[in-house]
Amino acid sequence: AYDEIYQRVLKQNRAAMLNSIVDSLRESSNVFINSLYN
Repeated sequence: AYDEIYQRVLKQNRAAMLNSIVDSLRESSNVFINSLYN
């Protein structure tokens, strides 16, 4: 049961980390594109 909870927490943390990484990449690429066009 403990391993199950641990795995679930790991998956949630990994998903949150991936989401934040994707968000930061998207923001930086938006800034890059905006500076190109302006």
